Amino acid sequence: KSGATLTVTNSTLSGNTAGNGGGGIYNLSNLTVTNSTLSGNTAAGGGGIFNRGILTVTNSTISGNSATSSRGGGIFNAGGATLTVSNSTLSGNSATNSGGGIDNSGSLNIANTIIANSISGGDFAGTAPTLNLNNLVPDGSLSGASIGDPLLGPLQNNGGPTFTMALGAGSPAISITPLGTPNLDQRGFTRTNNDIGSYAYLAPAAINDIVISVNTSGQVGLFLSSAGTAI
Repeated sequence: KSGATLTVTNSTLSGNTAGNGGGGIYNLSNLTVTNSTLSGNTAAGGGGIFNRGILTVTNSTISGNSATSSRGGGIFNAGGATLTVSNSTLSGNSATNSGGGIDNSGSLNIANTIIANSISGGDFAGTAPTLNLNNLVPDGSLSGASIGDPLLGPLQNNGGPTFTMALGAGSPAISITPLGTPNLDQRGFTRTNNDIGSYAYLAPAAINDIVISVNTSGQVGLFLSSAGTAI
């Protein structure tokens, strides 16, 4: 709805198809997407999200979406639109023309975000962001972002209400810099370091140790500390 203020949270949008734009979401309003996963959506442009309004994406995973005849496999941000992406992971998206992960023609602020493993169209294309802070884009298509394989695991249940992609041990997205004020990742587990993406890595204490973490919903996660992955 044009002009409305809307929120999508703790949600999964998967396997949808649109003939024109926005397989998962077509936004004309002021929309916030948080702690959510968009996967396997398809449209001519903006396979995951087509944005013509004001869009904020936080602590979310956008994976395996496709723009079949145009731009922006994960997200297409149209001219005149405003997009802010933080603490999110975009991986395995594709576009026939450009911007397998994100194609930007509007205003973009992006921070602490992974855009990786785009099948076609490159990880990023279009107008450079106004804010580009602590991002990881392996193919070098976003000038100023770090380059390196994020070592993402498959989209799966790693705890929390939505599927995520875990960071493998040794990923350059893992940070040793503590946050001044800890917050929560997409799963609802505490994010104590400034890791890039929607998933906060649980650092190993010792080989064969098990880390137990409880999120705000009372869910208990068990993790092999030597690998940082869910068991």
